Amino acid sequence: MASTIPTFIVDKVGRRILLLSGLCAIVLCIGSLGAYFHVKRINEAAALAYLSWMPLCSLILYCIVESIGVSSIVYILVGEIIPPKTKGNFNFAFQ
Repeated sequence: MASTIPTFIVDKVGRRILLLSGLCAIVLCIGSLGAYFHVKRINEAAALAYLSWMPLCSLILYCIVESIGVSSIVYILVGEIIPPKTKGNFNFAFQ
């Protein structure tokens, strides 16, 4: 479902902004996941008490943001960069 969003907004927003905002959101998701495990290592009781939702939410948000920003833009760029004769072979190897 999240993969259909970029097809409607990539022309309005632009590829660069969509890609950079997606990458920033990915960094925040992975950073929050790392922060959770850091807090858990320091004080396991505190991490389990009020941060138990953080790993699941970080991973779900990561999957959504990655499909909106990074993976869709890569397929758009591959379609423009690769010569028509080699697109079939490249897409087969890329997937």
